[in-house]
Amino acid sequence: PEDLTQQGFKVWEKDNPSQMMEIQGTPHENNIQVFQAHLNGLKAGTTYQAQAYVKYITGDEFAGNVVEFTVSNGYNPNPSVSVPEAVDLGLSVKWASFNLGATKPEEPGDYYAWGEIEPKTKYTWETYKWCSGSEYSLTKYCSENAYGLVDNKTVLDPEDDAAYANLGGEWRMPTREEQLELWNNCSFEEITQGGITGFRITGPNGNSIFMPGTGYMTAQYWSGTALFLWSSTLRRSDTAFCLPYFEGDGGYFSDSRCTGYTIRPVYGTSKATSEVKKPEIVDMGLSVKWASFNLGATKPEEFGNYYAWGETESDFIYKWSTYTWCNGSSTSLTKYCSDVSYGYNGFTDEKAQLDSEDDAAHVELGGKWRMPTDEEWSELLNYSSSTWTTINGIFGRRFTSSITGNSIFLPAAGYRYENHLGDARRVGYYSLSSLAVEYPPRACFTYFSASEVYTGGYSRYYGLSIRPVCE
Repeated sequence: PEDLTQQGFKVWEKDNPSQMMEIQGTPHENNIQVFQAHLNGLKAGTTYQAQAYVKYITGDEFAGNVVEFTVSNGYNPNPSVSVPEAVDLGLSVKWASFNLGATKPEEPGDYYAWGEIEPKTKYTWETYKWCSGSEYSLTKYCSENAYGLVDNKTVLDPEDDAAYANLGGEWRMPTREEQLELWNNCSFEEITQGGITGFRITGPNGNSIFMPGTGYMTAQYWSGTALFLWSSTLRRSDTAFCLPYFEGDGGYFSDSRCTGYTIRPVYGTSKATSEVKKPEIVDMGLSVKWASFNLGATKPEEFGNYYAWGETESDFIYKWSTYTWCNGSSTSLTKYCSDVSYGYNGFTDEKAQLDSEDDAAHVELGGKWRMPTDEEWSELLNYSSSTWTTINGIFGRRFTSSITGNSIFLPAAGYRYENHLGDARRVGYYSLSSLAVEYPPRACFTYFSASEVYTGGYSRYYGLSIRPVCE
């Protein structure tokens, strides 16, 4: 009928009706009064319920009877796509042994635009599924009126997740948080495997996976040893987060949604919707109490996340050009500057301590949690003894209070600069909330190794660990 605007199916797990998929139907080729749809990403052994519906231009909507079906245990939503092994790297989720569309670790697999579940030959806005020809006509996953139809969706729906749609079960694309967890807690080593240049990624538990250098696809193919992998997380309406890595240079951490990237699936429930785990409060008998583990970690020996000074989110790239509080260089600071020589157009604000909204520990943990000051670190060092030791094979220093006898373990997590992880498992670099006032491009930090412990100053754009304190 001419006044029909939409027809399709609503599908949900019987035991989890809140996770509903709405799939648009298409007319049957032999009978236009019958419509059909293909269901992707169903879980093996799961019972589903479904209901057909039609919508009219008048706003009226009519639904059919609810039907029920169970997916067989041997179900594979796309038999032409090989199912990888789920490798435990000691992280919150397991990582696939090879890319989506590949059959072994050395193969690049298929390329996908963000939010599309099938590969293609040309990757431009004109061929992108979720727009009408340009980045300013988005039809899904949009949070800004200037870019299209606003729906405020920031994570891919299951039906638009290529890994889930092609592999089913608990397979899916990683979130940005899970890519950051991989980036921050694993070592990346460029190697050649099976004649293919790529990266061996080794997790905290010693297990590893190989990721080939895949490049990316646009209107034309770009080759090289760079690694580009989509996450399921939107950055801005027209861009999505990705994992970039290539030896010896920086990279982008988001790209246009229409670009063709490879996908390395993960297996398991997303931690993106879970609450941030708060550390235990350890009383060292000092002016503040100390956290039992690093910000972004879940236990003492985990490295946790890395943060540029004054930024509240971990990142993939750490450079002056990506730092929040400057215009691209150490002499163009836009906040926390006491010297006109380093401020943008002579800017100064005389701020020497982070504001609470720029304190990563306070933003993530809330309450009275925050980053320690230079004086509080000095107090810890003055009233405790420290020894170089290990927990579960991770090197670090244990600080034991001379007042209460309680102790905290700080792992030697190294630091992040550009797209590199430096000195992990050898030294610890911990950020403080205090500015190095005599030289505003630097902030205060504590350093330790197997032989020494001291405080000093470092370039603010570097990514360091944070051990929170609580008043």
